[in-house]
Amino acid sequence: MVSRQNIELPSGASTATNDVAVNTAEHAVEWAVNDHPAIYLPDTSFLLEGQFERVGFDLVITNPDGVVFVVADYFSFTPPPNLMLPDGIGLSPEMVAEFLHLPFDGLMFAGEATSANALEKIGEVTISIGDVRVKRIGDDGETVEVSLKRGDALFKGDELITGDRAFVKVRMLDGTQFNLGKNARASLTEFQYDESAKLGQFEATVLRGGFHYKSGKIGKFAASGRAHSKISTPSAVIGIRGSEADGFVAEDGQLVLKHISGQFEVSDINGNLVGILDSPENALVVFSDGSGQVTPLAQLSPELNRALNEYTQGAEAAEALEAEAEAAEAEAEAEAAEAEASKAAEAGRSRSRGGGGAEAAAEAEAAEAEADSRSEKQKQASGGGRSRSRGGGGTKQKPRRREEQQREAEAAEAREAAAEAAEAAEAQTRAEAAEAREQKPRRRRQSRSRSRGGERKQRRRRQQRRR
Repeated sequence: MVSRQNIELPSGASTATNDVAVNTAEHAVEWAVNDHPAIYLPDTSFLLEGQFERVGFDLVITNPDGVVFVVADYFSFTPPPNLMLPDGIGLSPEMVAEFLHLPFDGLMFAGEATSANALEKIGEVTISIGDVRVKRIGDDGETVEVSLKRGDALFKGDELITGDRAFVKVRMLDGTQFNLGKNARASLTEFQYDESAKLGQFEATVLRGGFHYKSGKIGKFAASGRAHSKISTPSAVIGIRGSEADGFVAEDGQLVLKHISGQFEVSDINGNLVGILDSPENALVVFSDGSGQVTPLAQLSPELNRALNEYTQGAEAAEALEAEAEAAEAEAEAEAAEAEASKAAEAGRSRSRGGGGAEAAAEAEAAEAEADSRSEKQKQASGGGRSRSRGGGGTKQKPRRREEQQREAEAAEAREAAAEAAEAAEAQTRAEAAEAREQKPRRRRQSRSRSRGGERKQRRRRQQRRR
């Protein structure tokens, strides 16, 4: 079934509308706060779960059941209207734009555009559990949807979707963390990071599901009194300053934001202040009608507590799996470094046996021993990671980035030591071979000289006997 919503403005304004419609809706555009127009959709299946598509100047929305709702001439207005539900939640034109996946900039302006944007990497997946997918513009300019796994790159404009019992953890280029729990849908709207200029910005939109945010280096770049990050939801827009928080967007668009650190300034989708969250053990609940209330965590409703706990439990399980994966990687790196060092040491010993080189062989053996020692330390560290992951103690372990850097440095040192030992052995062998080549002619001359001296002595003895 297709419904078509013609946009009608108040008296005195005019716009062309297309009279061809199937099941035409009779609702006119209403003017919301800040004189921003709003058009109302039938239910949350269109607003929070719908697939958005631009067809000419129309906005076409298809819900999961295949029902189509057309907002006629949506793109002919600057700016286009908010998409709302009668209970108060909605999407601003900017939020709608994030889920259109159009291959050009300026999509809110009337008219067609043709140039495609190059993908801009902004981060990568550090862990992916269950059904985790991304929607983005492909190389041919068409929208594609693919599965995500650990190590996959993420790009500006990616839409992340998680299924039941799924979890994804994202690390941006500056170290900012953004995680999604099960049955979530979010868009990575904006990311800028320039360490030399001390500039940074992160923006995302979460339509449903649990999420976690923790500022990276961009948290130190924010100007006084200004948010460096923003997370938009159907009921509120969260301005973030140097912060960490858990959040959950319910099926009706209601938001609960749990404070961990920093400050959050929350407004509605039109920029009107709802509340400020800046103290631990508290949460800000934004209801579907746009009103907000700071509530102690102990006083949250059972439903909201359960939603936050489900996300937290999923995150803890993911942290444990990530620790185990990192431990396995560390062990593999240690074994590779050990094998490389052993190979280099054996090559040094072989060359030393061929040309002398006892000192080179000793250096090679020392390098191998050092590599073995480092490898053993890495294996112990990886075993500790597994122990932590099995025990669920992910929050007690050292910062992972520091551990990764330390493991990489140790492996690099082992490889460098092995290479230096092999190079020293080869140099020693070449030197001894050259010395041996120089000594051979000298020994021949000495041998000939001794031989001539012996012949002269023998001739004297024979002459003496004859006399």
